[in-house]
Amino acid sequence: MDDGLAHITSVQSSCNPEKAFHCLSDLNHIPEWNFNLAGVRMIESYLAEGILKLNGESILIRVSLEEEMKIIHFHLGNSKDSLVPRIMIRVLPYPFSGKPSSGSLISMIAWRTEEMDDERWRALKAAHEYEILQIKAMLESKEK
Repeated sequence: MDDGLAHITSVQSSCNPEKAFHCLSDLNHIPEWNFNLAGVRMIESYLAEGILKLNGESILIRVSLEEEMKIIHFHLGNSKDSLVPRIMIRVLPYPFSGKPSSGSLISMIAWRTEEMDDERWRALKAAHEYEILQIKAMLESKEK
């Protein structure tokens, strides 16, 4: 769904919610599912640097976690002082039965910044639609 301000995409996975959250929280795994990043390297715990394939610019990625709710915030920017929480991944137990679940529902939400033109926004949405499928494949391959 896209309202021009935010975009959400979701997928069901057979991966255990705890394992999914742990894997997606680890920036060492981001090259396995992120479509637009190259040359990702860890700078410090929860902070990495990569190169945007779209334009060759350097970008910093920091994660902050809400462990109880299984929410991962991805803060993006060109410097540590400019990091903005623009992407969020939420991992929910699935199916929603109130009982312990072996599967997950994983949602990725992106917020559009004011300086993001229509072409960049369209590219981000397309990348996220692909990335959510890569996330599913990565998580389920790690279960085997």
